[in-house]
Amino acid sequence: SAKEFTGKSAEVFLITGGNTISESGFYTATDGENVYSFFVGEAESKKQIIISWLCSGVLEIIILICAMLASFGISMRKKLKGIAVAVILGVIFNTLRIWATLSLILTTNATLFEIAHDVLFRAILFVYIIVVYVVWFYWTQVGTNNLKKLIKNKIKIK
Repeated sequence: SAKEFTGKSAEVFLITGGNTISESGFYTATDGENVYSFFVGEAESKKQIIISWLCSGVLEIIILICAMLASFGISMRKKLKGIAVAVILGVIFNTLRIWATLSLILTTNATLFEIAHDVLFRAILFVYIIVVYVVWFYWTQVGTNNLKKLIKNKIKIK
């Protein structure tokens, strides 16, 4: 499942960083949702990490796919290419977002983490939707070569 993939990739990131992981697996949260959870750290300093369905980025990918499918005047072939790229980018982007969130959990206080998680990281997912959609839409209208030229010219100007 998406929760398990997100949770396992988070565990790999933490283990690679030299952290100890324990008690990983699914459990039912107080709100009734089946979540993926694990603990990071040793004995008294352990922190619980909970990965819910919303953490997986699936909702944002679904919104982006729906926007692409609902776009008029674009061939189904271009829509399917865009969807394939959007899903791959969504998984990569969300994995990086989760890793950044975990870094904050392990290095900052709870208040800063809550602000970053509730505002910054959720907003970043919507930026992902907008940027990927706009680039995809522009690509469907002008083609790959013109998109590359535009990106080169914008980079040179700045």
